Amino acid sequence: GKKAKEAAKNAAKKNKRVVKSSVKDVNYFAESGAASPAQIDAVLNDVELVMSKIDNEELAALAGKLGNKKSAVDVRAVYVEEIKRLVDAGKLKNGEAKTLGA
Repeated sequence: GKKAKEAAKNAAKKNKRVVKSSVKDVNYFAESGAASPAQIDAVLNDVELVMSKIDNEELAALAGKLGNKKSAVDVRAVYVEEIKRLVDAGKLKNGEAKTLGA
């Protein structure tokens, strides 16, 4: 029904926010100091790329894995694993995710 669709859409929006803020919260993986605009763009491009290749269930699973990660190392590990999964599934080409791939 319409309500279920609406709920699914809202959940997806919320999950996208979690996924995006996961990289923001670790300063876009900048080693020290502020992340450069180029670094931010590169990371967000990969995040968008990953999100464009997964459905709402996969998005929910990804958000669930990222929700409690606070360190850059842990957050990156989740992305590396997700990207590898997408490559294995033929949804991404190896090396397509330039910044967050292994």
